[in-house]
Amino acid sequence: MIFKSLTWWEIGEYITTFVLLILLLVNNPWSDNFWVVFVVAIVLILNIINRKSLEYRNKQRIAAALNIQLKKFSEKLLEVNSRIDILINNNSLNQRTLSSGKMGLSENEIIACLQKDVESINQSVSSMIDYINGNNLLDRISVIEQKLPYIDSSNYSNSSDNDDTIKLPKPEIIKQKLPEYNYDSPPKIAWKCIHVIEAHNQSVTDMSITMDKQYLVSVSWDQYLKLWSLEDGLEIDAIQGSEQGLVTVATHLNNYLDHGIATGSLDQDVKIWSLEKKGKKSLKFKLEHILSEHTGSIHGLEIAPENNFLISGSYDQTLKKWDLIEGTLIDTCYDDSGAINAIALNDEIGIMVSGGGDGTISVWEINSNRKLALLVDNLISLESISISASGEYVAAGCANGDIKIWYLPPSIFTLFQEVSPTLQLQGHHGQIMDIAFHPDDQLLYTVGVDGFLKIWYCATGKELGHLKISEDNRIFSLTLSHDGEILAAGGIDGIIKIWQQTKTTIN
Repeated sequence: MIFKSLTWWEIGEYITTFVLLILLLVNNPWSDNFWVVFVVAIVLILNIINRKSLEYRNKQRIAAALNIQLKKFSEKLLEVNSRIDILINNNSLNQRTLSSGKMGLSENEIIACLQKDVESINQSVSSMIDYINGNNLLDRISVIEQKLPYIDSSNYSNSSDNDDTIKLPKPEIIKQKLPEYNYDSPPKIAWKCIHVIEAHNQSVTDMSITMDKQYLVSVSWDQYLKLWSLEDGLEIDAIQGSEQGLVTVATHLNNYLDHGIATGSLDQDVKIWSLEKKGKKSLKFKLEHILSEHTGSIHGLEIAPENNFLISGSYDQTLKKWDLIEGTLIDTCYDDSGAINAIALNDEIGIMVSGGGDGTISVWEINSNRKLALLVDNLISLESISISASGEYVAAGCANGDIKIWYLPPSIFTLFQEVSPTLQLQGHHGQIMDIAFHPDDQLLYTVGVDGFLKIWYCATGKELGHLKISEDNRIFSLTLSHDGEILAAGGIDGIIKIWQQTKTTIN
């Protein structure tokens, strides 16, 4: 244990000194070398003694200095502890005073009376705040404000303009029942996997199912546009659609064969494709038009079947309307809210929505390009938007995993509004990549980078179940057939999984 604290130089010194002492003892006293060995041994011994004495004195000085600093530190620590005790005592006194609801009253009667009045007012305000928070009055007022513009003034009793009497509703209005919320049990639906396809070499960025449910169209970062048979899951055709990654694809509801497929990519081009029949069953992609008016990458495409035109949304902050057959630009509108990450439309109602990284969603009238409303709520970088088949609801998926749903009041067509969400869901860990409403507006489907495809019941905001491509696969895209019976998800590794709906329970 002693030698563990010594250096090799010290050990060598001690051994050398010990050998010299042995030589001194065994050497002939009358030899000439005796005095030389004796003097050397004495020198070495004195050197060791002096070094050890110096080390001991240094340790004593260091110990004394440390004691002085420790004493000062202890004094400071006692001072801090005493201050903390004073603060704790004062805080406890304040807490007891606040919890008892009584403040020290002044000796002056007038001031004491005012203090009592202030305390009474504080208690009343606290009670009102508790009542408002506990009964969702703010939400109720918001609903009333949205419905107030649609109340028919003819439902109220007639009176002259100068009549100051209270105007009461007509008796038949009082007898009417208020609309009731739908609290029916959610539909019992299960999904059966019918195909797992190794579709692309990179992430599947977007997909679309044709109206007749015969084909699935997919695009990917690998630059390829592909057509798949939903009957057997086999590839029908594939073509390189861009020199850069393909981001989005859209298909025509009524006629996808003739100028009925559109793709958008990072190279800022929109392309319109047809499907040519080769034989009885084979189909081949045919490029019809290249639309190069955008100056930013294309992140949203929608085909309006009623009007037979294409709408594209880009990072250049523009929405462009194209003639689907001629490939000509019809109109352009600029969204001052920022770059456009996603778009969705309802052609029957005549509205479309667009959103991006700025945290707002713009609602547009398709035919006039007039901005009807802004959907707001401090959103975080939207990546996906969907509008319901009824046109009454818009859902958006954010980068932080939030899902928000807005109700669109009919008054947006006559009065520009900023609309707040009616429902918020927190069901994903990480970015939500795609989102879609079921055709009956009851269900909402969302996919995210956490690898889950989740199914939500819109009436209650409850999750009904979830699906996965595989245990370790993140989901990049989602598509739902127009009757809601076929569902497909595209993975980050290029795999597409397809399910078919069955009327049983969700597993």
